[in-house]
Amino acid sequence: RVIASLVGACIAVTFEAPVDEEVEATSTATWDLFIQALTMPITGNTILCAFLGMLFSSIVKRLVLRLFYRYAIPYNQRPTTSVEARRYQLRYWHELAEMGKWTCIIGSLLGFGSSLAMCMLSPQPRAAVVFQAFWFSLIGTHWLVPLLRGGANATLLMSARSQATFDGWLTVWPGFMDFEHVGVKTTEFMVWRAQRIVAEEELLLQVYPDMPSIGRKLRDPDEEEEMGAAQDPNYR
Repeated sequence: RVIASLVGACIAVTFEAPVDEEVEATSTATWDLFIQALTMPITGNTILCAFLGMLFSSIVKRLVLRLFYRYAIPYNQRPTTSVEARRYQLRYWHELAEMGKWTCIIGSLLGFGSSLAMCMLSPQPRAAVVFQAFWFSLIGTHWLVPLLRGGANATLLMSARSQATFDGWLTVWPGFMDFEHVGVKTTEFMVWRAQRIVAEEELLLQVYPDMPSIGRKLRDPDEEEEMGAAQDPNYR
């Protein structure tokens, strides 16, 4: 994601720098070049390129996660209880993750090389603008956006405890209440929690057979395998 932010910020080389571009890097001290990147005036183009870097990195992240690291079973399919089927699924996820790892490595090298080439072929002050936009993009993606998102989620959940203002939001986007990964320290505990969630859902379907099926297809109990009770991994 960092390299994606750098590639997106390199769009700044298409704009003129806010300072004189008649500069020869070979006749300028290296520390002067770094100081120029820190002292150069910040313009609207810098902020725009930083925003484009944030947007591009977000798109790349979502695309990579969706293609290579989406360890999810369709909601309308019950997890299998066959050991062989589970091993096959885990092997498939592992091979997909390995492909995603090499795709990210090669893509990062190509992205860094292309960014370096664009900065080398442009006037030196424009590379300083890219440096500014890149750091603003990193601050936005790693600090500003997570803080805003976390604060909004916390405000929504705290308000939902005392009033019904956000009940509609929680119904349409139940992911706000997704705490599956909270407190998980071992894979055994994660498996146990997932099995408990599925078992409780099956119990609710038996108690309330007329419960609305939102996002899932109707199940035929006669065609499904029996699933045993989940065992607590902390139990000895």
